[in-house]
Parts: sequence; structure tokens; C-alpha cells
Amino acid sequence: MLNVTLSAAAGLSIAVGGLDWLRGGVTTIRHHGQWYADNCTEMFVGSCKSIGTPVESNDLTGSDSIGEFKEAMVKYHAPGGVRFTTGVRTYQNLGEDIAVLTQHFPDGLVPQNQHGRLNEVVSAFPTFGDALLDLGVLMYEGCQLQNTHFFRWKQGSAFDALDTRVPPSNSAADDDGAAMPLVLTSSNGTTLIISPLDDYFTACQTVSEATGKFSIGIQGTTVTVPPGHLHRTLVVSGSSVSKAMLRWGDIFLASAGGGKKRSMQWTIAGDPGLRMLSYYTDNGAYYYYHTEKNQSLSKSMPPLPYDSTGYHQLMHDLSTYFNKSNIPFGAVQFDSWWYYKGKTAGVQLWEPMPSTLGGQDVNGDPGTWLKFPGGLSTVTHSRYYEADNAYITGAAPGMQGKNFSWIISDQIAASNDSGFFEHIFSRAKAGLHMATYEQDFLIHTYEACTPLQQHIGLAESWLTAMSEGAERTNVTIQYCMALPRHILQSAAYPRVTHARASHDYGQSRNDDTEQWSSLGMTAQLYWALGILPFKDDFWSETTEAGNKWSMRFASVPCHCSRSGGMTSYMLNPLQLMASTLCSTAVLVAVLILCETCCTRCRGVVTESQEADPELQTLVSALMAGPIGPSDRIGGMNISRVMQTCRRDGVLLKPLAPAVNLDSTYAHALKNFRVDDAVSIVDVWIATSAPDGVIDAAAAHQLLFFANITAATCPTGYSVAITELGGAGLYLAQEYYTRQVRWVAPGAPLTASPQTKPASCRNGGFHVDYCTPYEFWSLAPLVSPDAAFILMGEVDKYIPVSTQRFSTVVGNSTALAAVVTVTAHEVVVVQVAHLTTSVVADDTVPPLPIILRTTCTGGAGLSQMALRCQHAQCECTQRR
Repeated sequence: MLNVTLSAAAGLSIAVGGLDWLRGGVTTIRHHGQWYADNCTEMFVGSCKSIGTPVESNDLTGSDSIGEFKEAMVKYHAPGGVRFTTGVRTYQNLGEDIAVLTQHFPDGLVPQNQHGRLNEVVSAFPTFGDALLDLGVLMYEGCQLQNTHFFRWKQGSAFDALDTRVPPSNSAADDDGAAMPLVLTSSNGTTLIISPLDDYFTACQTVSEATGKFSIGIQGTTVTVPPGHLHRTLVVSGSSVSKAMLRWGDIFLASAGGGKKRSMQWTIAGDPGLRMLSYYTDNGAYYYYHTEKNQSLSKSMPPLPYDSTGYHQLMHDLSTYFNKSNIPFGAVQFDSWWYYKGKTAGVQLWEPMPSTLGGQDVNGDPGTWLKFPGGLSTVTHSRYYEADNAYITGAAPGMQGKNFSWIISDQIAASNDSGFFEHIFSRAKAGLHMATYEQDFLIHTYEACTPLQQHIGLAESWLTAMSEGAERTNVTIQYCMALPRHILQSAAYPRVTHARASHDYGQSRNDDTEQWSSLGMTAQLYWALGILPFKDDFWSETTEAGNKWSMRFASVPCHCSRSGGMTSYMLNPLQLMASTLCSTAVLVAVLILCETCCTRCRGVVTESQEADPELQTLVSALMAGPIGPSDRIGGMNISRVMQTCRRDGVLLKPLAPAVNLDSTYAHALKNFRVDDAVSIVDVWIATSAPDGVIDAAAAHQLLFFANITAATCPTGYSVAITELGGAGLYLAQEYYTRQVRWVAPGAPLTASPQTKPASCRNGGFHVDYCTPYEFWSLAPLVSPDAAFILMGEVDKYIPVSTQRFSTVVGNSTALAAVVTVTAHEVVVVQVAHLTTSVVADDTVPPLPIILRTTCTGGAGLSQMALRCQHAQCECTQRR
């Protein structure tokens, strides 16, 4: 139960489950360069005046985008100044787990904040000082939410006292739009979520320098708040992080008003990049600004001569490779290498150059552009737009009679004209078979095009125009380099189907899990708002000969010692990413470069390698979004990639993305250490089921364990059956070892502390992995007297999926199911046969006998009948 109260005397108070969590502090606004507050002694500003005597009003009723409400209000009127009203709305018809905090601006607001910042406020209600009990903070932060992390908000301390804010190694700390939403969780799992419900691009939830507290309100960059404006903040509680997030998402999606649903429908039809295996040429890919013809291409490539980059020929070569090797790709991604760029490397003209995918002539007709051979759909990338782009100047082809509206800053422009997006999408569909528009550099457009930060509703108009253009041309949108605020705004747009959810792919080192390890947390937010998270492209093999990505062992510190007048030098082995690549001869050469004690060593360069290709592939499948291998021609591990899909390329998916298990947050809160950059273990859960299954007790569970170390989990990590969704008994099998065990009351599934292979611990590479992990599939015992349990496909990450199985029926003597099998496909199915009945006293039964049978497809897609009886299974054509 959530209890949010507001009064003039006591201020704001938030209690959850009968316990006080937060108490509001100072209320403040900035108007015409002057700060006004209800308690100026709490402010950290040069000049502060009284905001006026608070006056209570408790009789307002009405309805908004959530429903019918009753609002308690406190009104302020600064002497000779502006009016400001705060409020708390409750919704009796929607339950006792939601409330909305309001900021009313009857006279508007003119902050005159000459040094306005993205991480500062000009209005603040509420503000929170010390926590009233120990809380865990799930902080969504950074470009692509790549800085998302978890820390402890200790009782009696300030919000960020223990926030280490350690960003990934390839990014700077970025708190623009952080804590939107703010997720707080207690030791018993109870969770509170606080987020803006309006004004995502001019809202701010941050630790304010002006108040010295965590503050919620209008962002410091805002130029004016119009008279009569209302800013709302949504507050939702739940019994766990996952339940609270889904409840918050339901309310948020309904309030956004775009008709968006949390659904896997786009993976069934309408979005080839979500339904089918995709090939990517994105950052980190083998063919990112790199072709067989040109090993390293400049990002400012000239438009002529025709196919001078080699991309035309590369697309034909890729198609030949896919066909000869029977790799069933359904979509191909074209990254930023294909279109015209301007002086700041932004889009000058979003059409292919003759040197990449265009025809013989500059500004050619779409009919002359290269369509990927075989008619595959494309995911087409776009950067930010130049302020003098060809659409603004009128030089773009097909612009006769068209004049699109733009929001223009010094060097960056953003169109808020749906006609513009309809124009470019139509041409890209005709010329490139575009199915999905990938809008990259969302953070750069927002932060460099300053009007988007300054005017309420302006950034929203830009993204709304993009969504409307996609709707009219029947394409989908992938967000890339988004901030949390972009993800919130996407709740209004059904056409935004997926988004990048971690930082750019760069080949995993033996000491690196940062590119994917935050996905269990970011997926929680994405799925709550109806978006599928995308891990990014990956290599399916450790070695890709001739790749352009180099491991550079530069700036490696030397250790020095003196003995008998001689100085010796030794490289610090902990600084080397792959010491096995540094031969004795190379090390000697490097040591010679250390001419003086403790100078920096230079000069070791080698081709990059991927330390965890199997893990990269598995994680991509667990996110339920696109799966985009990006290997060189002839270099793909086809059998590894095919673990994600059917023989026709249709992806086998869980019912929703994998997310952190709820207990991981309580575990992190209990064991949090300030010096630990990885304070939360990667234990993820996903659910899968045959088509048509709606009973949670009949669903299959998938558990992924990684980063389970002796330091974080000395006795391993155990998952109780109460966390698994409904069945009284599960039969669990580990994917790689094929170990089988029961999971039952009193018999949890436990992953032991994990250690790296010896070759990885020394800085080298194991053949397939350097990050140890376990992956378990859990099949439910649907009925105590069942004779069989469907365990699913042997060689697929998602062993039981809606794309493969349907109409599963079992009883005390038999099991039957329908299996979808594609042309000439061989599907190996596992079924467990129980030799004894399961008793009801929670006794763990003996392990069953594991049966295997093969379903072999004919000339086309077929529905085959799986039947098990008398300790035997067979798969035949349905009659």
C-alpha cells in the first residue's frame, strides 16, 4: 500500500507498506533570476526570498490521462512575485499503489537561468534529503542507458553518498536525464518508482546544487514555462522491482495515449529485424567502414566514383555467402557509411552516395539504388542532421513544392514535420527495401540542438513527427544512443519497437562484461514501456582475420627498481588485456622503449579478438530483440548462430526479455560495497511457452547466471521455487553440461561461485569463453500425475517457444504437441518420462528418464505431431 500525504504544516510524506520511506524537504522555484523557497535556510544559493505562506486546499476533483482523481494542494504566492502550487493526486478507482505529484504554474515561470544545466532544476517539488530506511537505488543513466547501476541509499544519509557512478571504460559519466524513472527498493523487495509523467525533455530528477537534495521538477535549461502549465510526477509502488515496473509501465503507457501495448506482436509480423535473423554492419562489426576492397574507409568518404568503397560488391558477396552457407538472414543493417555527410559528420542528404549504394549519378532516382540481393529488408541508419542539410536548402532530390519545418541550432537541426520523415522513408523503402529506420545519435541531437532543451514540448514534436512519418509509410523505428528521457517519450509511439540498451559493441576482452551486463536492468525499463532491448551486433567467433579493430597496448605503466646502480623495468601484467599476444620478443622491444624510470610503454598493436562469442550470442537471444551477428564473409560460426532461430531464420524467442531476478536487488542491497563497481550479480530470468499457453504454471523458465564470484556470493547463488512463477515442481537442465535436477520447495537451483579458465586469468583467451556462466531451462511439472514433461529442443537457447510448439496436452499416460518444422529442418526434441508419480508431500522425486526424438521437415513448412506414450516418443506428419 502506498500512502502519499501533503499538508502545509508537515509537507510531503511517502510511506510504503506502513513504513515511512521519504519525507519532503524544501519547495522552491526560480523566477526572473531570483530563487523563492518555503525555507531559505535549506537553500544553497546566493539570494533566496520567501515563496509565501502555504495555503492548503483539499477539495479539488477531476480527471486526467490516468483517471478520476482527488487532489490535495498547497498553494504559494510570493509577495510581489509568482504563484506556485504543489499537489498530490490519488485515484481511488485504480487502487492504492499509485499517486501523482503535481506542480502548477498559474502565472508561468521565467527562470532567467543564464547557466542552465541539464542536471539542475528551476522548480523543485518534492525534494528528498536523508532516506528514512536503507534503500537500494536502481539508477537508469547515460547514453543507451549504458551507465545504469545500483547503489545503496543508506538510512540517514544523502541520496548520492554511496553512488560511485563508475561509467563503462569507453564512456564518461553522463547524468543527463538520469533517474527517470527513479527506482527505490527495500530489503524485503518492496519497490517505489518515481518518474515524470510529462515534459520528459524539460524535466529533471537529480541532486540539485541549489537545494542540496534529490529534487524533482522543471529542468534548468528551460527558458519559459507557459502560464497554466501543469507538470506531473508519477509514483507507483509494488511488492517487487519487476511487479512495480510492470505496473508503472501499464499506467505510463495508458497515460501516453498512443495506444502502445506491451506485446511481442511486432516479432510475429511487421518488423523483419525483430522476427528474423539480421546481419549488422554497425560499430564493432567486421564491415563497419571496411570492405573487402578497402580495409579502412574514412568516415568522410567522397560520393564518387561509383562503388569506390566496395560496398556494392560487398553486398553481392555477402548475399552469395549467405546463400551458399544456408544462413537464413531476413534483414540487413546499413550503418552510417552509406549516405552523404556534412561538415560536422551529420547527415547532409539521407540518400546513398554512388560510392556506396547509390546508382551511377549523384542524387539519383531510388530505382537506381542497390537493393540487397534476394530482396532482404533493411534496417537503415541515420545520424543527426546538419543545420544546412540539403532538405533545408532545397537541394535534396524530390523536393519540388515541399518546404519542411525544422528546429535549427548552430550546427544541428531536427525536423518536427511529419512530411519530412514521410518523404525520406518513402524513398528509402522504394530504393533500399527499408523496413526499419534506425535513428542514432539521439543524445547528440538533443544536447547539441539547444532549443529542444529550452522549450516545453519542442523535442516531443520532433519525435512525434518521426513516429507519424513511420506510421504513414508502414515502417518501424529503432532508437539508438537514447537517453532515459527518449525511452519515456517512446511510450506514445507504437512504431518504436526496439532500442539499443547497452553501449556500442566492442569485442569483449577477457576482463570485460560491461557491454552486456547491465541488460538485465535496462531490459526491465524497456519492456515496461513496450520496447524490446537490443544488445547490439556481435562476432560469433573469437578470431576474425583481417579485422580493422585493434587491441592497442598503449600507455602501459612500468614498474621500476634499482639494485647496485642498475635500473630494471617490468611491465605491470595487470594492465595487459591479452598478455599471451605479447611474445618475449615484443616485450623486450617494449622494455627498450622505457628510457627513463616509470615512463609509459608504447607500441604493441594486434588485431582484436572476441573473448566471449558464445555468451554474446546467448545474451542477444535472451533479450528477445534483434539478433545481429557481424562476422566477416566465411568467418561466421553458423552452428552457434543457428541456436537462436529456426532453419528459415525465424527467431525463437522468450515471451519477454530476460531481466534481473528480483532477489538480486535485495542481495545487492545487503552486500553493497562502495569499492565494488559490479554491485549486482547477473542472474536473469525469462519466461517461454508453447503458443496458446496462458497459465503461468505451465510456462517454462530460463535462468542465466554470470558474475557469480567468491567475493560476491561465497556459497553461490540460490533461486527458490517461489521466484519462478507458479509451478510446484520444475525439471531443470543446464544447456552446456546437460546436468538435470529437480527444483522444488526446499530444493532451490544453486549456481556455484564461478572462476575464469586459466588462460583467461592470465590475460589470454579461451577457445569459446572467458566469462564463466550457467544457463538453465526449467520445464514445469504441470500435473502431479503427469507421465511426461516437454523439455523442448536440444540445440536451441529457447528450447520451448511459441515459434516452435503449440497445442501441448498431457495426462497420466501420454503427451502430445504440435511442432512447427521448416523445409528440410531436423528438430531434436527432449521429453522427460517420469517413472514414478509425484507425491504431494514436497518430496523430490527420482530423476526421470530423458527421451529424444527427431522431427524431420519435408519440402515446405509443416505442422508435425509429437506423441509420447509407454516410455517412447515419435514425431510424424499430422493427419
